[in-house]
Amino acid sequence: MEDAADMLVDPDAGPGVTFILAGSTANVGTGCAEGSTQLDLVQPPFTSPGPELTHDRHDGTLVFCSPAFAAGATLAPGTTLVRLYTDKVQGTGSSCRITVTLLVNGTELLGEGTLTLTASEPLARRTVTFGSQAATLSAGDRLNLRLVWEQVKSCGESTVHFAAPDVMSSLHLPPLT
Repeated sequence: MEDAADMLVDPDAGPGVTFILAGSTANVGTGCAEGSTQLDLVQPPFTSPGPELTHDRHDGTLVFCSPAFAAGATLAPGTTLVRLYTDKVQGTGSSCRITVTLLVNGTELLGEGTLTLTASEPLARRTVTFGSQAATLSAGDRLNLRLVWEQVKSCGESTVHFAAPDVMSSLHLPPLT
């Protein structure tokens, strides 16, 4: 598995901004989408996030929020990559879809993709790639990454792992200026 340095030089991500899906809650609140669990998106440099956390359909919607922008910024349109450490412990053909959505302040949709897990899947880093539109962010705005499990039985057996050095799930955005 990869470490924090690997996440910052991901050759598939191209130029842009990297956030790590953390287990802390300093960024939740105003401008963070509603969800059963709200946690932080953090940018390097950061201390090792740990301990490992997991989330599945039974835990509800998972939302990660960036710190509020101190000044305005512009997010370029382009490709967004979400790297998730996931597994699916059971299943004989039933699949689970996890919808991954990028938002501003929990309301403005910038892009969306889907991760599908089939049958039994071992713990591994998987990629969700989708096009994201440009956005003009004002001071106080927050970027949100929302994960929603499809409401089917097999999604109760599908888990996302994050917030520890050996399962560094991440969000890679186009350039942010």
